[in-house]
Amino acid sequence: MLIKKTIAIFIMLAIFTTPLISCFSTVSSADYVETQNSSKKWTIMLYDDADFPGGDIMDAFAHEASSSENLNVLALQDPYYTPNVSTIWYIGENHSKTALEIYDEINMGDYTTLRDFILYCKTNYPAERYILLVYNHGSAWKGCCVDYNYPEQTEPFPDSLTMKEVRQALTEAGGIDCICFTAPCLMASLEAAYEIKDCTDVYIGSEELSMYLYWYSSIEDLCELLNNDPNISVITLGEKIINLVENNFKSSNLWDISKMIYKYRIIKRIKYVLSVRGDFTMSSIRTDKLQNVSISIDEFAKNLTDGLSKNRFKIKLAQSLTNSLGHGLVYDVYDFADKCSMLFRANNKGIYNSAEAVKHTISETVIANTHGFSQQGANGLTIFLPSKITSLIFKDFSYDEYLQSDLDFLRDTSWDEFLELYLS
Repeated sequence: MLIKKTIAIFIMLAIFTTPLISCFSTVSSADYVETQNSSKKWTIMLYDDADFPGGDIMDAFAHEASSSENLNVLALQDPYYTPNVSTIWYIGENHSKTALEIYDEINMGDYTTLRDFILYCKTNYPAERYILLVYNHGSAWKGCCVDYNYPEQTEPFPDSLTMKEVRQALTEAGGIDCICFTAPCLMASLEAAYEIKDCTDVYIGSEELSMYLYWYSSIEDLCELLNNDPNISVITLGEKIINLVENNFKSSNLWDISKMIYKYRIIKRIKYVLSVRGDFTMSSIRTDKLQNVSISIDEFAKNLTDGLSKNRFKIKLAQSLTNSLGHGLVYDVYDFADKCSMLFRANNKGIYNSAEAVKHTISETVIANTHGFSQQGANGLTIFLPSKITSLIFKDFSYDEYLQSDLDFLRDTSWDEFLELYLS
C-alpha cells in the first residue's frame, strides 16, 4: 500500500512540474489486435493539448484509463517537451498505450484538429455514445486549448480554440454526448456552455481555477462505471462524474503532495493545501435546459437596464456580495440573481421576479455541482460581470473583447446591452 501511495503521489506531482517519465508499456499498431470496426457502448476521447510549458497528463491518464468490453479509450497527445511528434493512442485493457497514428507537429488550437480527432475515433472505434475529455488551459467564454508550437507559426504567440471553433468542430464531427474539461480553468461558463448546447448533452467544467489533480483517481472509476453500467443515461452519468470527482479529490492527500513541491516550507505548504481545497469547484450541466436560462437572463438583463441610474448602487452592492471567480471577471450567476432578488424584493418587482426566474432555470440546468470551503456561493455556472478596474487590468477580458467573441449568448440575450450601460 505504501508503494502504491508513493507512486500515485509522484504522478500527481509530475502533472504540475515536468512531463511524466514514460513508465507504461507502448506497443506498435502492428501488434494491436483489437477489432476496430466492432461498435461498443462508449468511446472516451482525450484531447491532450500538452503543447505548453507545464505538465503532460498522458501517462497519468493511461495509468488509470483502460478499454474494456463496452468501452474504447483513445487519446490525441501533442507534447511540448517532445516537439514535432504527436500521437493518437489506444489505451488497452492493461493500461498499455498503442500508437495508432504518429504525426508531425499539429495545432491543437485549430478546430480542424479537434474535429478530425473525433471523426477518427468515430470511424475507427465506433460507439453508441461518446465522451470528450479536454486537457489544457481554459478562459471561460474566450475558449480553451492554447498551443505554443504549431505548423506555419509566424509569430511567437500561441493559438487557441475559441468557443465558436469548439462548436464548429463538434458540429462537423456530428456531436458528442458529454464533454468534460478535466483541467481548463473557468469553463463552467454560461456563455461557453450555451455556445455548444446543440453539440453535446452534458457539459462539465469548473467555475474557478482548475487542474487535472481534481480528476486524478476518477478516470479509473469512470471507465469502470461505463463498462459495468453501459446503458446509464447521460444525465445520470453527469451526476455520477461529479460524485466521483468530489469523493476522489476530497480523499486525496494534498499535504503529502505539498511536501514534495515545497519540501519543508511549512507556510507555503499550508497555503497550497488551503488554496487547492478551498477553490475547488466542478459542475455538470444539461444543455437542453440552457435555452430556458437564456430566456430568463434576457428578461433579467432588461429589468436591470431599466432605471439603471437609479438602481446602480444596489446592483453594485449585489455584485460585491456575489461569489466572485476568476480574479473578479466572472461571477456565479445564481448567486448574483439571488443577491439581486434579496435587495430588490421590496421595491422593484421586475428585477425581483426576473431574478427568481433565473434562479429557477439555473437550478433545472445544473445536474450536480461541488465546491470547496471558500466557494460557498458557487452553484454551477458563471457569467461575465467585470468591473471597470478588472476590465482595465485584464484587457483580454474587456467588454470590447466580449462583444468581439460574437457568441450566441450575446445574440440571444440582452446581457451585453446591460453590461455596456453598467460599465459606462
